[in-house]
Amino acid sequence: MHLKSVITAVSLFCVFTATAQENNLAEAIDISAGGTFGKAKILKKADKLVLAQVSVAFKQMTTKAVQMTEKKRTLFGKSPGKSATASVTAYLETTDGELNSTDYLEVTNHFHNYFQIKLKEAGIDTVAWAGISNTEFFKDNLKEKDDDNEEEKSKGNSWVTYNAYNGAMFFKKPTQLAFLRLKKAAKLCDEFGGPALFINTTVDFADLDVAVDVKTAGYKSTWTPNSSQTTTMKSETKVRAYMKIPALTDRLEYSFLITEKQAAESISIGAELPAETDYATSLAEDAERATKRSKFFSVSLS
Repeated sequence: MHLKSVITAVSLFCVFTATAQENNLAEAIDISAGGTFGKAKILKKADKLVLAQVSVAFKQMTTKAVQMTEKKRTLFGKSPGKSATASVTAYLETTDGELNSTDYLEVTNHFHNYFQIKLKEAGIDTVAWAGISNTEFFKDNLKEKDDDNEEEKSKGNSWVTYNAYNGAMFFKKPTQLAFLRLKKAAKLCDEFGGPALFINTTVDFADLDVAVDVKTAGYKSTWTPNSSQTTTMKSETKVRAYMKIPALTDRLEYSFLITEKQAAESISIGAELPAETDYATSLAEDAERATKRSKFFSVSLS
């Protein structure tokens, strides 16, 4: 897979998220207000938005694991038997050089700019980044920013996150909606006369399907010397190159809308948003990586 094709595909994908068909997008996006009976209303009434944060996490390695426990018949009904776990991991690789910070930042900036264009076409004005970057809100956030863009890893997945125009990540989880943070965000909204939007999204590059089955046959008894049991485990996996924004991931990061009155609404992806473009030239199994992971199956995208 050539480096330019990855950049182009990711860039087109980011555009796709801003231009997805209205019905599909409405079904995929879930906006939740505070409280059990809260109704989302900020975006419906907004004619201006402050894009205070646009953060994109780019997957480098993606994993899916499935565990199956057999049900054994006993004199007292069914009971749990032995368990088996199968997983498949895909690695994003380029054949003409590694993606670097400049590449990722270029794509993230493109997403930010194109999203602004689509908002304006929908009748929603936005604030220029030059204005936001001159605020005390932006300068204060930069003091806490991690400039390393280090790879993060969790449960067989890894990703790198970039913020448009080297901005900072202010909100990403509901636990961060503390009073002082909301107060700072509300001040920003008041300064520009519109609610602030904090975007957190993930770009995944593969669709993984894993199935596993475990069965135990025979009967083993301490009273019968020749009795024995045999447990058979079987797994099936499928992998395809498939760029998408996944549904709420194990990272559990949300996007947020916040008003000058400190009202907040969380935005999550309830159904994956696929990119309608191919980007991989081949799929290849990486035996060395499979051995190191000690899993049933592992592949590499190249």
